[in-house]
Amino acid sequence: MYVLFIAKGVYTVDTVQEAKKVLFYYPTDVELDTKIRQIGLCEAVIKFTRYVICLLSCLETINVKDVQ
Repeated sequence: MYVLFIAKGVYTVDTVQEAKKVLFYYPTDVELDTKIRQIGLCEAVIKFTRYVICLLSCLETINVKDVQ
């Protein structure tokens, strides 16, 4: 199943606030709880990717300093 959504990039803890983040979601016949979980999963993947990229760039910098 493919989904398309647009959500505000604001960190929230409350479920009511999470529901307000969803600006657009397709398909429209999906339950709100499922929408929130899928958007949360995508946010987690993005945060994890940013962390790994930062970690790898730090390791690259350390390796370059050790070679010189």
